[in-house]
This record gives sequence, structure tokens and C-alpha cells, in this order.
Amino acid sequence: MDSTVTPKQISLTLMVDRGRNRVLFAEAGKDFADVLLSFLTLPLGTIARLVSKGSNLKAVRFGCISSLYESVGNLDRKYFCTNTCKEMLLMTRNTMEAHCGNLKINIDDTVPTKYFICPKLNVESATIVILDDLSVIIDNSFASLDLLRSWGIKDAPKELTVNITQNEVLDLLKCALLSKASLTDLFLNKKKQYSVNNEVEDSYCLMNSEAVKDTKVKLKVKVTVKKSNGKVMYAKVENDFVDLLFSFLTLPVGTLEHILGGDSCLGWLSKLYTSVVDLNAKFFDSMDLKEMIINPEESMDLKQMLINPEVALHFKVTSKFLKVRKVTHPKYCCRTKSDRNGTSSSLTSAFKQYGCATSSSNDCKVRSRVKLVDHPKKFDEVGAFVKGVSMFMVTDDLVVKPFSLSSIVSYLNESNVDFDDLEERIIYVSVKEVMAILKASLNSSSALTTVLSPLFTSTKRIKVEK
Repeated sequence: MDSTVTPKQISLTLMVDRGRNRVLFAEAGKDFADVLLSFLTLPLGTIARLVSKGSNLKAVRFGCISSLYESVGNLDRKYFCTNTCKEMLLMTRNTMEAHCGNLKINIDDTVPTKYFICPKLNVESATIVILDDLSVIIDNSFASLDLLRSWGIKDAPKELTVNITQNEVLDLLKCALLSKASLTDLFLNKKKQYSVNNEVEDSYCLMNSEAVKDTKVKLKVKVTVKKSNGKVMYAKVENDFVDLLFSFLTLPVGTLEHILGGDSCLGWLSKLYTSVVDLNAKFFDSMDLKEMIINPEESMDLKQMLINPEVALHFKVTSKFLKVRKVTHPKYCCRTKSDRNGTSSSLTSAFKQYGCATSSSNDCKVRSRVKLVDHPKKFDEVGAFVKGVSMFMVTDDLVVKPFSLSSIVSYLNESNVDFDDLEERIIYVSVKEVMAILKASLNSSSALTTVLSPLFTSTKRIKVEK
């Protein structure tokens, strides 16, 4: 890239509390609001990859998701169902990639699919108020004043204009993961650096049992536990459990919040998500009007695409544990044009089929529906990432490795664990525990202990192996 090219910038106006030196809120236009809302479309694996890079802030870790993502990179290709499964998990597709391609600043470096064409991701021209916790509201003549009164602000705040570049957007994503005051920490506490091992301060929130109805489906898991403190050292699992964990990486933030009921225990995720849920859909640009008229049953407004996005095609694991939707094959017509110079064909959006139309110059244009099909080669492990013949070791922080005696001994020696302090237990993991592991993985480095240790006191669900 030419070093002389000026980086793209977005102007943002901050309102700063002079006395407490904190950002009260920011006033943004469409460009910055689009960038912020695009965070909801990022798959968790993409976030782990992005925040591991240096920018103005150092690299940070994203709970156990970072460990899970790194495990995919370290796992040999022979354990995956296909040669492309590993690359798919390392560079998970954003189903709204075409929308995000229109952003003034786009930090997602995933190579986009070249054939997928979608409408623009835009918020109508309006002043957007973004609070320090990244909640978004639409400004009107009273909103800003009401906010100041509710905070007890008597003196006029200081107005500060900042320019946002790609580095600042990546910094904002990092601050959003690790801070309860993202705007203040990003723009006023610039010297503050987050360490690589810094974690979210929020304590783990247990899953609401009423929110999880299907608890009949269960997976059998053998865990090795320290008797002295109940810490899970590792679990011996089959491919179905690893597939579930790897599928976490494919979930967009909006999908994550949707299945967790907007309560992910990461403040910025929940705040941003719930504020978008509360926004009136009229502030979002609609999907193509023609498509909505012709295919109303398949059309979805942009707000719904943000708060419950679909998982990319071929990225959904066949499982009863995570209820997520996947994108269907896009619909196309093959447009064939014949004239005196010959015949040419191209793909166009399949709004409807057209017959042969002959002009006075004897040109002929034909549109016929195209059916997209998967590769003809079939695999036994349909809807899976890893092969079913393998056993795996999953550590407390969700590092995944092939199971072997040597790897177990090496790991326990590194952990400086007394072998006499270990015992094996067999537990049965239901939908509730899977959802809880997903939730814990966002803000904890000990997801298995956090979720599974309460089960060790239940004689109904625990069996001590003799």
C-alpha cells in the first residue's frame, strides 16, 4: 500500500465532563454509527483474531475464545473433516460482509466472498448519541439535555472533536471487551495499556434455567478434577463436543446475544445489542424494496439482521445444542445474451424469471433460474468440523488438543499438579451447560470449572469412575 495515501477518517464529537474527566457521550453521524453497529456482525473467532493484533493498544485476549481460536491453528489438518475446515474456522465468514464492505472503515480482514451482493448497511442521516458504555440512541432536540439532567450535570460539558482511523476502531473493539467506559478509556486515558492477560472484570453469570427449556439432550464427558479445589484440569471428549466448541467461533455477536437473551455478561455486548433492539426500525435503511415485494417471506429488515444474524453457509454444526439459523444459498438467474458477436452469460439477482425477448436488432436475452449445489463429494461427518474417529483433550481454558497419554502427562507436569490429587468423573452435559460454557468462555479463563464444578455435588448427574 502506498504510504503516502491518507488513512480514512471519521470525525466524532465527544462531550466531556470537565470535573470527572470522563466522556459523557459522543455525537456521531451515519459513518461512525455504521462502524459501531457492524461489531454485532463479527463472528467471535474474527474478534479473537483482530484483538490479538497490535494497534495503538497492545494485543488483548478474549476470554477462552482466544485459546479456542489458537487451538484451531495448532491442530493438525488430519483431524478435520476436510482440508478447508481449518481455514474456515480461522477466517470465519461474516454473513453481512457485503454490507460491511460499504463501511467507511472496516477492520474485518476476512477475504470476502466475491459473488454475494447485498443492500447497504446504513443508518439514516440522523445524529446518533453513543454513551460511554456504547449504548446507542437516536438524538432529538431533547435527548442530549435529558441525559445531562439525569446525570446531574450542571455545567456545560467540554466539546472535543476527534478523528477516528482504522487503528482507533480496533482500539475501540479492544476497549469494549475490557472496559466499562470504552470511550473514556480510548480517548482520555490514552496512556492506559491493557496487558495480554487482562480479562473482563465482570463475574460469571449463571444461566437462567427458565431460559433453557430443552435439557433432555446430553453429551457424556469424562473430566479430570483436582480433589483439593474442584478445578477441572481437562476433559476427555469426542468429536461432537469439539464441534460444539469450535462452532462458538462462527457465531456473530448478534447471534450470541440473541441466544443468550441479551445477557452475555460482557457489558459492551449487551449494552450495544439491547440498545439496537430498542431502536425504531425506521432509522435503518430497508432492504431492497423490489426484493421485499417479490420475496416477502424471505426478506428481513436490517435491524433483524443485526440483532439475530445468521451463521454463514456451511459454518453451522449439525447439533441440537445451539439453536442458530444459517444462511441459505442465494438465488440467482443466469442471464444469457445472444447477438451478432456471439453468446455471453452472467449471474444476476433472481427477482423473477424472464422469457426470451427479441429486439429489432435480433438480440436475444434469456434469464433462467440457477440452482447452486454443494460439492458432489460426500463426507460421513456432515455438519461437522472434526473427524468422528478421534478423541480430544479440552483444558479448563478451552485449549483443544488430540488426546494422548504423552500430552496428558506433559500438560499435568507443566501445571505442577500432584497426580494423587486427581480424580476422574463422568458427567452429562445438557443444553443448559453448553449455553453456560459459551457464556463463560467470553469472560473467563476457566470456563469448564466455572460451569461444571457445581455438577460435582449432584449425585444424580455425577458418576465417579472407579
